Amino acid sequence: RVRVSESDFEFDAATGTIKKYNGTASYIEIPATIGGVQVKTIGQKAFYQHPYMTVVIIPEGVETLEMYSIFAGSGLYRVELPSTLKTIGNNALWGAELDSVKLPEGLEKIGDGAFTNGMYSKVEELIIPDSVTSIGSGAFEYCESLASVTIGNSVTSIGSYAFYGCDSLTSVTIPDSVTSIGFATFEYCTSLTSVNFGDNSQLQSIGDYAFYDCTSLTSVIFGD
Repeated sequence: RVRVSESDFEFDAATGTIKKYNGTASYIEIPATIGGVQVKTIGQKAFYQHPYMTVVIIPEGVETLEMYSIFAGSGLYRVELPSTLKTIGNNALWGAELDSVKLPEGLEKIGDGAFTNGMYSKVEELIIPDSVTSIGSGAFEYCESLASVTIGNSVTSIGSYAFYGCDSLTSVTIPDSVTSIGFATFEYCTSLTSVNFGDNSQLQSIGDYAFYDCTSLTSVIFGD
């Protein structure tokens, strides 16, 4: 196995940001410090379509995955996210073929297209922790193996196309905290049979086509 060394990284010590990985390892365990400085951010396109990576281990201390930071294309089947992570940026893990994903407690934002195009992903269950406040547009679009989603109780908005084409998803419970569901959010979730809203739902708007072509949908429940 090719070893990862600090010299493989272009690193901005002033901000704690990895700017680029220049190595050839497939199993990439990112160091917690580089030159004695804490790594806090995986920068934009730092691992963009890296041709070798199959596993990426992100260390404790990292708080942000910037836009396109680990944009995978194909081949990436395992990513370990640290408990310190606050933000998953737009398209940060686009196209990853993950076997599973564990979102850490303390995560606050899931950006647009964060896990989009995971059609070859094997992720079947997703738990969005209570610390998350927003799910970006297209965040889990085309995650075709996704059968179960638990949405945390602090989420206020679910973006357009967030779960578009998740055709294994069978049911979803929308927490009371959600005020808006975007355009085509659950469109083409063809296995979706039930949608449940709580007694104290704060929902104010549902976008056009939010549940369009959910051909198995037979139950929408508001409270008891």
